[in-house]
Amino acid sequence: MPFRLRLGSDQPFAQGIDLGDGTPTAGRVWTSQGANLPPDWTDASIPPATSHIIWVSLGGSDTTGDGSIAKPFASINRACTLVRSYGNASTTNRYTILVGAGRFTENLVMSDWTFISGFQTEATRVTFASFAFGAEWQPNVDHRGGFQNMTISGGGPVDFNAALSDQGKLSFINVWFADAWTYTARTVNNQITLGSCLLSGFTQNGFTYFNVMNCSGVNGTNVVLNATAGLTATTYFRATELDGTLTLNSVGANFCDMIWLASAVAGMLTLNGALVHVSGDSTPINFRNGVTLAGGAADPRFVLAGAKAGNAALASVCTQLQAWGRWVDTTT
Repeated sequence: MPFRLRLGSDQPFAQGIDLGDGTPTAGRVWTSQGANLPPDWTDASIPPATSHIIWVSLGGSDTTGDGSIAKPFASINRACTLVRSYGNASTTNRYTILVGAGRFTENLVMSDWTFISGFQTEATRVTFASFAFGAEWQPNVDHRGGFQNMTISGGGPVDFNAALSDQGKLSFINVWFADAWTYTARTVNNQITLGSCLLSGFTQNGFTYFNVMNCSGVNGTNVVLNATAGLTATTYFRATELDGTLTLNSVGANFCDMIWLASAVAGMLTLNGALVHVSGDSTPINFRNGVTLAGGAADPRFVLAGAKAGNAALASVCTQLQAWGRWVDTTT
């Protein structure tokens, strides 16, 4: 099929024209804005309702745009509103919102089964003036969404309890966080995944599945894990380096559990409550600034030889990991 490529000296992208059978109406146009994407992603003739891809750009319009590459929206929220209007998002009917370079300020109401991708982590910067979930997240079935390839600020919060979402799940992949975010679960089915992210700290409240994988802390990352009055809390750290403090809080009869694999913390570990626990699946842990106990957390000093004088204790984690042969004591 004939194809012609034009490089315009006055344009920042190439333009390709599929000439079809040689008639003007048979051709289709692509641009190098999506040169690294499959052709059907950048085919201006395919509407978002069909492609399930919605475009957002600083040059777009929430009034005259339709979400196509030729007529992008100006905001992520407008793109989520379009997804919501289709009423068909599901595990087998997922949508992607592609966001161009630039700074965006959003009052976002997140649509279901929607995955929002920036152009590049430093090129796409999104500030959330507010963040919430749409009403479609409420039915008691699986709901998911996510962000990737962008820098975000504004602090959230991501609150499944306020959204009445019993099975909501959210992922952040290759995201740089400029602020500390707060995540709150409603039920044991809610999940958060942070993968290959730069973190400025976070607080997680009551998640049974909270995954932090291959992440690094910046700006003195302080992390707080909270069991709540109704929910236990479990956080999985894998290949993660935190440059601030780590605090685990158990509440009442609900435990706060941590699984620690090939990870490290530069600051103080604080264990607060009798039901704070570190899983036996954890690998050796080195908390470089010691451990503080509070709220009835177990004191292991009577069984751990060589504990450095002056520490409140090396914490129940020391006792547990020493018994399993997985504790590395560098504090003596």
